[in-house]
Amino acid sequence: MRQINYRYVDAIANYFVEELLKEIKDLKITLNKIGMDVQKIIPKPFNTQYINTDIYYSINNQSYFINFSLGKGENKIKFQYVTGEPMPIPIFGIGVSSEPRESTLINLTLQNEYNEISIDYSILINQAAFKNRISNIKELAIEIVRNGIDNNKYKEKSEKVEYYGSLVKIANEMKRLISNESTPELNIDKFLENNPIILEKALNLIKFKHQVQLKNVLGKYEHDLKPDLIAFDLNEKNWTIVDYKKAKRTIMKNVGKVRTGLKSEVHDLRYQLRDYIEYFEEKEHRDYVLKNYQIELKHPYGIGIIGNVSDIERDEYNRVMKDEPKWFKVTPYNYLYDNFYRYVVEYSKQIK
Repeated sequence: MRQINYRYVDAIANYFVEELLKEIKDLKITLNKIGMDVQKIIPKPFNTQYINTDIYYSINNQSYFINFSLGKGENKIKFQYVTGEPMPIPIFGIGVSSEPRESTLINLTLQNEYNEISIDYSILINQAAFKNRISNIKELAIEIVRNGIDNNKYKEKSEKVEYYGSLVKIANEMKRLISNESTPELNIDKFLENNPIILEKALNLIKFKHQVQLKNVLGKYEHDLKPDLIAFDLNEKNWTIVDYKKAKRTIMKNVGKVRTGLKSEVHDLRYQLRDYIEYFEEKEHRDYVLKNYQIELKHPYGIGIIGNVSDIERDEYNRVMKDEPKWFKVTPYNYLYDNFYRYVVEYSKQIK
């Protein structure tokens, strides 16, 4: 067995928990500012002020069992090394694997003939999955809050089954639309507008405002502006402007050759989004939108949903996107579908 750097494992696990609790707290504050009080519906103990966390790390399995419970007076973290399965009273295990493995346990009691442990919220996770999670702790915080909202909305098994069936139907229709190069932009626009669950779960967007008319108050533009969508981005904790374009065609050019880059349609989309974003640099414009749409919007981000990127284009796409401005994100439709379908699969695991 290879040597374990005990100090490193202890420190990184503590860092993970501290950052996760901080992200959840910040997210609750952010949502409260835009009129969403999730304090009562997110899982215990994240809806309380203080949390105790017990971390068990299996030396031979290289996996973690992280148990969050109600605290008192302050947040406390306790770390200990174990052998075998990390769960103190194992009811199942994840074994040893180089593939990411992760399970969540909520509201149950672990017991054997000698001991009993109450579980409010816990995560059983192997080293491969832990590496993925620690690289994007904010995403896990959003998932925890989002799952709390889902579970509060669909409490009975019959409700969960019906909701899951609707998700599958939406995913299938979405795949059909984005796979057809001749699908008009308006059809995609209406489909996403009628099924906001896609952008909510795939991009972590909420508080949708469709077809907001940005009135040309100062006469700077040839006409009023009308983005497809304005929504609140949980990842950025800020409002973002979204615009859709055609779905099927690749957005990359000269892949594997010199001057690999994004096609002109993507640059046109960026220019269009930049007009929308620059609109809010003027106080008069911000005041108009606040008065008419009740959105207090300043320095928004922009997301362009357009085309697709194949697996063989992925590395080049990631490289060229590093040259784009921070405010501008591109989401290919196949990425949007993959993100949404991933949510559908994860939700199916909650049906018991």
